[in-house]
Amino acid sequence: MYFSSSLKPFLFVFSFFVFPLFSSAQDSLRTLRRPGNFVILPATAYTPETGFTVGAIADYFFDLGHGDEATRMSKISLVGVYTTKRQLFTSMSWKLFTPQERFIIDGELKFSNFTDRHYGTGNEIGEKIYTLDQEKDQLDSLNFLPYKYTFYFANLAVNMRLKKRWYFGLQMEYESALDFEPLGDSTIYESAEIIPSESIGRRAGLGWKLSYDSRKNINNPLSGTFVQLDNWYFRKGFGGDQNYQLWSLDARHYFHTYKNQTLALRLLLQHGSGEVPYRGLYKVGGKSFIRGVFEGSYRDRQLLGFQTEYRLPLWGNLDAAFWKFWHRLGVVFFCSGATVATEFEDLDLGALRMVAGGGIRVLFSKKQRVNLRIDYGVALNKTTSLAQRQTGLYFFLSEAF
Repeated sequence: MYFSSSLKPFLFVFSFFVFPLFSSAQDSLRTLRRPGNFVILPATAYTPETGFTVGAIADYFFDLGHGDEATRMSKISLVGVYTTKRQLFTSMSWKLFTPQERFIIDGELKFSNFTDRHYGTGNEIGEKIYTLDQEKDQLDSLNFLPYKYTFYFANLAVNMRLKKRWYFGLQMEYESALDFEPLGDSTIYESAEIIPSESIGRRAGLGWKLSYDSRKNINNPLSGTFVQLDNWYFRKGFGGDQNYQLWSLDARHYFHTYKNQTLALRLLLQHGSGEVPYRGLYKVGGKSFIRGVFEGSYRDRQLLGFQTEYRLPLWGNLDAAFWKFWHRLGVVFFCSGATVATEFEDLDLGALRMVAGGGIRVLFSKKQRVNLRIDYGVALNKTTSLAQRQTGLYFFLSEAF
């Protein structure tokens, strides 16, 4: 596989950090007191953009804490998906907890040759695009541009414990998007603001973060608080195409209401300044944030959003045979909203894009509280007469937040 010269310094840093970490993990596994846990399930779905998808999602949980119950289980996740339209998505992510959680190391590697949608920028889905349907010999109007591209992504963060539950970390990120290809034989833009070349390019940044985490289980917390402040500096000197800065505040709290039931709340506030490129803008939608809206439907330099979710396990006898899945079922109900703007002072709570929905949970691992989630969300507002009300169906391993 070919890597550009700007990516090589980041790969060197990754190898410097990651390989010793996995070597350390192997040493720790030899003295395990808490057994590991492996969860795998098929990843099958269908969308008009991708066709049928075939692949797998796998999570591996293991103990780097030498049996210390105060050290949370480490996790490695693998995803591999291939579609009938010859599109590929692969990723590997990890979150490692060293003994007594003196360090937390997390990161992700991704590669894809996939499709996306270009909705333009701002808090409205109002950009009108026409594609030529040769079979009908006429123009069809859409409110997004479907396109295909090749994508490389790498992220690594090393967090050091300052005091109980408080961490300070350094992080790095590199992203390269190449080979932009609009889908369709011909595309006409009503607005010149949509530029295909905006969707490709390189981003490279270094940053720091400060976090507080009192959750006992990161996969599906019953209670606890998580707050994280991130700061990123993206620079041409690091191998990117622009100079800009990003801030993000992510606050979550989990109320243990009754038995295994949980009320989960999340607030997200993000700010960008400088030459923020299209791919660096904050975006709304997707499987984890504002489910029911296609990821990237709304994006800009500033973002304010919230998520609420009530998790109601219907668990009966958890020791029942695995195929008696009704003993492992649960349901959730969620409501979320977000708004974006170019300038921070223009963020408007009255312009929140709202969604609501629900889902089913299947408990796959009692020990790690890992659920298979199937969610369906519906956008509650239409922004223009052209933009249809969006909906989304999500099939994934682990909770949204």
